[in-house]
Amino acid sequence: MPRKDKMAREFGDKISAQHLKKKTLEYFKDTDPKEWNLAGLLLHVNLSKPQWKGLADGYDKAGSPNPYQKWIDYANLCLEKRYLIDLSKAQCSGAIFALKNLGYSDNKGVEHTVEIGAKLEDVLRGVSVKA
Repeated sequence: MPRKDKMAREFGDKISAQHLKKKTLEYFKDTDPKEWNLAGLLLHVNLSKPQWKGLADGYDKAGSPNPYQKWIDYANLCLEKRYLIDLSKAQCSGAIFALKNLGYSDNKGVEHTVEIGAKLEDVLRGVSVKA
């Protein structure tokens, strides 16, 4: 006869913040950091990607803090840390790709702003011009 487990759930069932905390901490404690990834975490927690996104975006109790946000942020930072560490490896294109998806950029550039009405020659010489 199969054992009944309180934590046993169907894939994608609604979860409590306490369950998310327990399974998130368990994943990062028991999984080799080289193997950390969002898909692995979601399989461990038993959530789909839309449900993961929904835990962060879909909390709608006005004025109440999102009970899931702390653990979502923790998981995202652990994964981000792993990708940053992977940048030191010779083959790091996967880490670069993952970090770009997290909002990082590898562009090298400088932004210049000029006051409207200032003459370019004055700006280049460093002359302050009041418009």
